[in-house]
Amino acid sequence: MAPLSFSPFTLPGRGGAVLLVHGLGGGPYELQRLGEHLHATTGRTVRAIQLHGHERPSTFMPHSTAAQWAAGLEAQLATFEQDTGESNVDVVAFSMGTLPTLRLATKGRIRGRLALLAPFLNVYRPAGINIEWSMVAGTFARQSAPLALRHSE
Repeated sequence: MAPLSFSPFTLPGRGGAVLLVHGLGGGPYELQRLGEHLHATTGRTVRAIQLHGHERPSTFMPHSTAAQWAAGLEAQLATFEQDTGESNVDVVAFSMGTLPTLRLATKGRIRGRLALLAPFLNVYRPAGINIEWSMVAGTFARQSAPLALRHSE
């Protein structure tokens, strides 16, 4: 098990691909253990990206915008698809990272499975995320079987 790292990482696999999206003020380390587990148990290529403005640890919130996160995520997803030759990349997003991920999913840009961990959704004012709830529900309805995670004792 590698020490936790703030840097993006890729764990090369042998078929299938999973992209990991961290939360606000965090970094790839937030999903590193999950990525290692997915790689070890499924053999997929796993990549953890770094959202714009999250390039180094800080006690302050990053100077970046939701539009920058979404654009960066879309570009990094396209690069990952190209690097792996996979067109149905599964995406696991954590906390605030679920927002740009949902935006891409509702645009049909994410064609693999989608897992949201502790989604940061403003449920009493959904207009704040500029996503219609019917679009979110439709995204989940189109997904195939859930990404299998096995718990190791």
